[in-house]
Amino acid sequence: MNDFNAIKRIKLRLTASFLLPVTLLFLGLLAGSVSAAVSNGKESSIPGIHYQATGTQTTSPPVDLDVPSNWWINMLAAAAGVLLAYGVYYIRLRAIARQKAVLETEVAARTAELKLLNVELDREIHRRAEFNRALVHELKTPLTAMLASAELFVDELSGDPRVELAKNIYRAAQNLDRRTDELLDVARGEVGMLTISPVSGDVRQLLLSMAENIKAAAGRKKQMLTVEITPELPQVSVDEDRLRQVMYNYLTNAVKYTPEGGRITLTARQESGELMVEVTDTGPGISEEARKRLFEPYYRVPQSGGERLSGLGLGLALSKMIIQLHGGRVWVKSALGVGSTFGFALPAKACASEGKKIL
Repeated sequence: MNDFNAIKRIKLRLTASFLLPVTLLFLGLLAGSVSAAVSNGKESSIPGIHYQATGTQTTSPPVDLDVPSNWWINMLAAAAGVLLAYGVYYIRLRAIARQKAVLETEVAARTAELKLLNVELDREIHRRAEFNRALVHELKTPLTAMLASAELFVDELSGDPRVELAKNIYRAAQNLDRRTDELLDVARGEVGMLTISPVSGDVRQLLLSMAENIKAAAGRKKQMLTVEITPELPQVSVDEDRLRQVMYNYLTNAVKYTPEGGRITLTARQESGELMVEVTDTGPGISEEARKRLFEPYYRVPQSGGERLSGLGLGLALSKMIIQLHGGRVWVKSALGVGSTFGFALPAKACASEGKKIL
């Protein structure tokens, strides 16, 4: 529609640009023909009026107006001018029509190509999601037996020096189980099958319990963990299990990337009708280029010296999906050599709606 209107405007401009000078030319030639008839002191057909070369009026007997013998030459010249202008105008219109046809053909070809690429992309996403689901299923089957056996092993070795070894096995199995769950959840999110079941409540106890759970890991690296939660927090509608996943990802990343003796701060407050939660660390910081891709699946921040850290790069991507399902938003602020702050905001209960949601 926009292309059609543009071409229509071009046609109107061309019509005006060609017909106006042609009309003026025709009127000029016609005026020249009439002026030739009354020049040299000839009288007009109007009684009592006589035209002289000086332009003054005199009275004289009326006479008939003589028509110049070469009037037809002037008319032919005017007609030729009109035909020439129309020819140029017609040629220009044909050029515009050909250009329009070429553009329409190119647009149609590009549109068909884009549709084909979209179909291929959707097919590839579903293939990858199916592969991830199959992979998670194959991993979950032996993991279930490993977790049950490791937990029983820890109970049986209570008071035995080998209990620490059993605990290590159990923690490793739990970690692997958590990673497989993340892989499955991200695969679900990519195909729109990730769900939440939010209920209204106060997240204060949830935040405090998550900080308590991560305190042991921070203590092993001699890190100081501080919790700053304002007395008044808004009521929010959340899926507590999913929100625990988000907090676990934020806090474990802070512990992982903060050096020994560093500081980690968990804050929660109400601001502009939202619950604002942030986790701040004193780690190495993240470059601006890396911050743009932090919440992409499978992306991991490059480490100095080629250091390799555990993880698949799914935690932050999954956290973003979960927060968006709650109608919230996520962000990261960082400065190299200073540290990073990862945060999310959830709408207060008045703005949030309860019920099952699907991403």
